[in-house]
Amino acid sequence: MSLESADKDALYSKVTEGKAQALFHKTKNQVFYNPIQEFNRDLSISVLNTYSRVNKSKKLKILEALAASGIRSMRYALEVENVEEILANDFDQKAVDLIEENKKLNNVEHLVKSSCDDATILMNSMSRNWKTKFDCIDLDPYGTPAAFLDSAIRSIRSGGILLVTATDAGVLCGNGADTCFTKYGSVSLRTPCCHELALRILLQSINSHAARYSKYIVPVLSLSIDFYFRLFVLVYDGQMKAKESINDIGFYHICPECHTFYAQRYGKTVPTKGNVKFIFDSSSEYNLNRCQNCEGPLKLVGPVWTGKLHDKIFIQHILSYLSTKNNKDFKTIERMTGMLNLAYEELDSPLYYILDEICSVMHCETPNHNVMRSAIMNCNYQVSYSHCAKNSIKTDAPSQVIWDILKRWVELKPVKEKWLGPEYRVSKILKQEAKINVDFTVRSDCLPSSKKNNLLRYQEPPPFWGPGSKPKRKADNQESDNPSEKNKKTT
Repeated sequence: MSLESADKDALYSKVTEGKAQALFHKTKNQVFYNPIQEFNRDLSISVLNTYSRVNKSKKLKILEALAASGIRSMRYALEVENVEEILANDFDQKAVDLIEENKKLNNVEHLVKSSCDDATILMNSMSRNWKTKFDCIDLDPYGTPAAFLDSAIRSIRSGGILLVTATDAGVLCGNGADTCFTKYGSVSLRTPCCHELALRILLQSINSHAARYSKYIVPVLSLSIDFYFRLFVLVYDGQMKAKESINDIGFYHICPECHTFYAQRYGKTVPTKGNVKFIFDSSSEYNLNRCQNCEGPLKLVGPVWTGKLHDKIFIQHILSYLSTKNNKDFKTIERMTGMLNLAYEELDSPLYYILDEICSVMHCETPNHNVMRSAIMNCNYQVSYSHCAKNSIKTDAPSQVIWDILKRWVELKPVKEKWLGPEYRVSKILKQEAKINVDFTVRSDCLPSSKKNNLLRYQEPPPFWGPGSKPKRKADNQESDNPSEKNKKTT
């Protein structure tokens, strides 16, 4: 139903983002505009353009399963190259009416189609044959994407790209381990590296859905951003690769006292004639009953994805694409460039330490980051930051090396006597002498390029940031406990 101009002005406010314009309801409890998510949309456009280019200008059939106002679909239609068709779906007829208005406003009726349906029912109906499946599926719900992952995996073409947002950071970061298990099949833990653990829990969940249908995943970019997580994952058909994905699934035993973590795998697969064979091997070089550093009890986290979070070559392609753009194309290009460079520099070694946190355990003076990074490199190990945390130490060095470095550090900067009582963990840590000599000479190559080039790496959150209040809306003839409503997105 089309509205006259005067009626539109009374009912809607107009927002311009990128090349698109979008109308939003002025009344409360309706779809609203969240400017914080502009970075999410800018990044998604950059990834989709890169995906099309690396696939030889592949024509893209895109589904936005939870479209709300459709601003994301409008931007995809106007800013993503080689779009064949976009289906913007929402379970709320009022939102679909808004999508229709925004299609006309942006003159993209030839590319964007609207749909009013439950997202899971729609995707399942599209999964029956290759022609109706999608090259790209974007899941950007309010809260958890868990209810939509299975149907999304089924309805995406082999080689397609799945874009997933999760805003239930509290659950994924350990504030509700039991809830995390019911949603994702994994147990989370509140720990300094919880944001990377959250990404790995999400990837494990996506992989588990894929494996059920003899599919496997290749993460190309996995980011912790502000209050949410955003993942870009390629999905392929392949029974053998699906079986081999168990090599990228495991657990972590994490000490809540000193934050040391120990990996444990299910086992490994070995190739056989035309197939693979799984061999159980969950052994570890560590005694996983107690922390080897501070003798504290360990907590089991997982299962989680232990493979790579990013495809470094794909990130290079995104950066190459962005090098041809400026802040008129993307307002958040500076932040995108900084975060992508950080992700590119990240080691593939899972998890990280926070320097302030482990020094707090030792009750010692915190060394300069360059000093700590240099000490690790002088021990012939690699080190990087994590994009998840500003003071992070991500390294391929064993945990014992990290603690030995700190033990040598407190020889130079002694711990105050009052902290050396038996009630403090540091006394148990220092009982074990350091087994290595450490050179704290600062190296010229200890700084990553992103820092040398003063890229915007860790942005301070602006005022009133967050996902916003959940719109109190429901579809016609739909009860309020419908799972699609519980995951309704806001923009």
